[in-house]
Order: sequence, then C-alpha cells, then structure tokens
Amino acid sequence: MFWGLIVNDLGLVAAAYKPFVLDKSLYKSVRVCQHIHGSVYNNNIASIATIDVNLYKGPRHMSYQAEYSKSIETPELFWGEKAQDLAWYKQPETILSQDENGIYRWFADGEMNTSYLALDYHVENGLADNAAIIYDSPVTDTKRKITYRELRDDVAKFAGVLKAQGVEKGDRVVIYMPMVPEALVAMLAVARLGAIHSVVFGGFAPNELAVRIDDAEPKVIVSASCGIEIAKVIEYKPMLDKAIKLSAHKPDACVVLQRPQAEASMVEGRDID
Repeated sequence: MFWGLIVNDLGLVAAAYKPFVLDKSLYKSVRVCQHIHGSVYNNNIASIATIDVNLYKGPRHMSYQAEYSKSIETPELFWGEKAQDLAWYKQPETILSQDENGIYRWFADGEMNTSYLALDYHVENGLADNAAIIYDSPVTDTKRKITYRELRDDVAKFAGVLKAQGVEKGDRVVIYMPMVPEALVAMLAVARLGAIHSVVFGGFAPNELAVRIDDAEPKVIVSASCGIEIAKVIEYKPMLDKAIKLSAHKPDACVVLQRPQAEASMVEGRDID
C-alpha cells in the first residue's frame, strides 16, 4: 500500500490503493507497482510529506537488514515472494529475464493493472469508505477528502472519457496539469486502459512542452485552464496551444479541466472540458 503527501497547488494528498469496470482485457497492463519510501517535497511550497517505511514490523517479518541482504543475494527469490502479495491477472512464471536487446525485465510474462491495485482492490477489501486522498490546498483554501469508492468511480468515468477519444492499450497520454486531485484521476484512468502517461510539470514553457509532445506522440493531452503558485494564477491553456503549434506531432484531442480562477478558450473540434 502506498501512502504519501503531495504539496503545491494540490496542497496535501495521501494516496492509497484498486475501479471503472471495463472488460479486463481492455486495461491489462504488465507494469509493476513500485513502493516509494522516504520523503517527498515540492520546492514551490516548501512543505514535506512523509511516506511510512515501516513495512516490516512484527515477529513474522525479517529485520530490514535481513530483507535487504536477501534482496541483494537472491533477488529473483526475494521479488518472486513479494510478487505473491499482489493481485495479478496473470501470475508471472518468469521473475527476471532479458529481452532481445539484453535489457533486464521483471515479471515479463505477468499481467496486472496498477489502477486496479490502487483502487478496486481496496474497495473490495473493506476500505471503500476510507480516505484515499486528503486534499488540503492552502493556495485555494480548499480541504476535501476523497474515499476509495469515490476515487474509483471518478477514475472509471474519466477512463470512459479517454476511451471515447480513442485511447487504447499502448497509446500515450500527456498530462500537463497542476497538482490537483484530477491529475491523479487522469494518471489512474490512463493506467486503467493499459495506456502510458507522460507527466509534464504544469507551467512548463511552450517550447519545453512541445519537445515532450514530440517525444511521447500522445493521442490525447490532459490539461487544465490554469495553475496557482502562491497568489499568482498561471494560465496553462495558452501555453498548451502554443506548444501544439510548435510540435510536429498533433494530438487528436485535448481534455481541459476548467478551473474557476481562469477559464480557458477552447479549440473547436479538438478540445473538450
């Protein structure tokens, strides 16, 4: 389970894990969740979020040093055992392998979906009404709790929006947003469809964004009308429009979150809000 805090426009987020129910074949993904340990901070707001790293407490668990040593000395055995704790669509038989280019691959024949693990799994295991996200934004004076059930449903709906725009397994989606809960919804919705998201820091200059658009070649870009830094409103949509003009690759659609601080003008036939 992942617990964390993200601070900025979003303020504070505590995220945990498994919803939108499409046919599972549409959103299977071979990606493996990564546990993140330590502290996360954002320079803009200078607030710090701590993630619980006490994953191995109690008599049935090894000490940290023993776990670490085992992971180094027998990595396939160690991570094969850890993989048993995850809900796979297809349990991997090969733990560590190399592809045709000599690149090491973990769980290459396994299938799972990170959106399912982050949301549905917890809904199905008694945490449906627990807070998945705690949104505490000092810059907008907003506080809000989003339960696993609510987040699952929001992600499910947005996955449907992306699917209606033609996003399928293996497609790319660029997410150019401020740190608001909708950014997490977008990431999880992309993963739900088996697509790949590329997060570009909200507020990046048009030229830098254009470079990333050409690199990812996204079918859809998800953005917002603006971001907020302390008391300054930064309009994102004009920068997004300029970036698309500069880029060689053109997305099929842009999905824009309209925020009350600044309303974005929409390009007919491309933009939806």
